[in-house]
Amino acid sequence: MPDGHLKQCKPCFKIREKKRFAEKPEQAQARRDRVKAWRKANPERVKINQAVYVARHQEKILRKSREAYRANLAKERERSKLSYRKRREKHAAYQKEWKARNPEAVAAQDKRYAERHPEKIKAHRAVETATRTGRLTKPSSCQVCHAEPKSLDLHAHHPDYSHPLDIEWLCRGCHADWHNSPP
Repeated sequence: MPDGHLKQCKPCFKIREKKRFAEKPEQAQARRDRVKAWRKANPERVKINQAVYVARHQEKILRKSREAYRANLAKERERSKLSYRKRREKHAAYQKEWKARNPEAVAAQDKRYAERHPEKIKAHRAVETATRTGRLTKPSSCQVCHAEPKSLDLHAHHPDYSHPLDIEWLCRGCHADWHNSPP
């Protein structure tokens, strides 16, 4: 029989004549029900048929999988970024609301942080004071990537807290990269 008259049954992986496949929706549902019953009654045969199919078509399956991955990579990255932004905004709103409802807890957290990291607090305050009085000026761009973010998104990074006014002005992304990179 020529190949044009054959078709593979997706549920049971058998190669059958095309005329055995339904043309009308009711027939298709009846066939799905029969195949479902057959699969339930013959789980070992289903496993064998699947293994044979995978062995026979493994390269084709992998190639299609890689192509689909590449085709959707940009779309998936964009979806992931949007999802992250939504979660970040939602979380920031929740944090703001929680801080407004729990000022005592926030004060206690701030106090614990200040007790654990007095050198950081001292350095942060020194930069704030120097910026306010004009001894330090905040540049308009990041010192690493030279991007020009909003002025609030430019961070004063301290490589060494013992020198509080020796800072690098970094955008949010470069600052995160610096802290997340291995030492």
